[in-house]
Amino acid sequence: MNEKIEHHHLEICESTQITLKEILASKDEVENILITSEKQTLGRGRGTNKWESTPNSIAMSFSLRPHPVITLTSLELGVLICRYFQSAQLKLKWPNDILNSKGLKSAGILCQTYKDHILVGLGLNYGTSDEIKPSKEYKFGRGYIHEDSLTKEKLIKTSKELYQFILDNRISTNDFSKEWSSYCIHQNKSVTIIDDQRKDQGLFIGIGKNGEALLEKEGAIKSVYTGSLYLD
Repeated sequence: MNEKIEHHHLEICESTQITLKEILASKDEVENILITSEKQTLGRGRGTNKWESTPNSIAMSFSLRPHPVITLTSLELGVLICRYFQSAQLKLKWPNDILNSKGLKSAGILCQTYKDHILVGLGLNYGTSDEIKPSKEYKFGRGYIHEDSLTKEKLIKTSKELYQFILDNRISTNDFSKEWSSYCIHQNKSVTIIDDQRKDQGLFIGIGKNGEALLEKEGAIKSVYTGSLYLD
C-alpha cells in the first residue's frame, strides 16, 4: 500500500506530540505526518504520567485514522508494535503498555483526538541505557527492547518503517480480541485494576468489544473501562 509520509526529525524538542499539533495546525487537511526526536524534555504518558527520554530510546508522534471502534485504537497499536518487533517477543499489559520478554515496561502509547484523526505519541526504550533504573512510577519495572545501541540513522529508519507498517497493517474488528489476548502478559491471571477510589479484582479473561477489561469473579463477569492494572 505504501502511503506517503511527511517526516520531520528533531535533535531535541519539548514533545513530539506538541510539534505534531503545531505542524498540523498549519495545514488545511490532516496528512500522514511523522515527528521523531532524539530527546524530548516534556514527554507525556497516560493521564498525568510522564515519559522520560533516555539514551537509545525513540520518541515519535504521528497522525492516524482511528480504528472503526475508536476505543480500540491504542490497543490495536500495541498489537501492531508487537508484530513489528516480532523477534523481541514483546507483551501487552492492559490498557496500553508494552513490555519486553522479561515483563519490563519498554514502550508506552498516548492517543489524543484531533479533528477526525488520532495523534499518537509513542515512546520506545529501544536499546540499553544506564538511565533505565527501577522506579516506583513504573509498576512493572522498566526495560528495553534490544541489547544494541541506537544511532540517529537507525532511529529514523526504525521510526519510518514502524509508521509505514502500522499504516499498511490495520486490524479488523473481527480479528482483534483474539490477537490482542495472544500478546497479553496477564491473560487468565488474577489482577487488580485501580481507578481513583475504585478497585476491581478478578481473573482477567480478555477484552470486550470496546477494549474494556473483562474480569471474572465468583462466576460473574465485570467490564472495567479505565484504571491501572496490577498483577495480584
